[in-house]
Amino acid sequence: MLTQILVVSLIAVIMTIGVYGLVAGIVKLDDLGFYLQRPSKGQGLKASLGGVLVRFAPKLMKGLTVVGTAAIFLVGGGIVVHNVPAVHHILEPMLDVLHAWPVVGTLMPTLINGVIGVMAGSLLITVMEVWHKIRGNSLAYLSPQVVWRISCLSAATAVLATT
Repeated sequence: MLTQILVVSLIAVIMTIGVYGLVAGIVKLDDLGFYLQRPSKGQGLKASLGGVLVRFAPKLMKGLTVVGTAAIFLVGGGIVVHNVPAVHHILEPMLDVLHAWPVVGTLMPTLINGVIGVMAGSLLITVMEVWHKIRGNSLAYLSPQVVWRISCLSAATAVLATT
């Protein structure tokens, strides 16, 4: 048991360092592009590579924002589906029928998780807005993406706390 705890803890630390390193690299990608462009005065392979990095970095960040938001909805919806017995029991027979079609049966659980994640996030945003209006402040200073992520993570935390 102690060995398992140590191995899982070590893997968690290594993965955390790796993920934060990857994120830091992505965030600094445009800086690397500018660095490559600077000494070459806009000419040569280094300048071309730098220009590509500078143009690519914002597109990568936008894509990661979309993918990350979708992932939050999918994970949050999956947590709700698997940890709220009423939802799980309602969906289980329907999903069993859909497994007769290989593609539909494979994609439908993911789609359902996403829809339920969006619904849970919308419900939490509504509750948070009402709460903040009652208290006299609002969530207007937060971007919609931040609010969505907070709401999905809050839903996941609440569901996990009840299990």
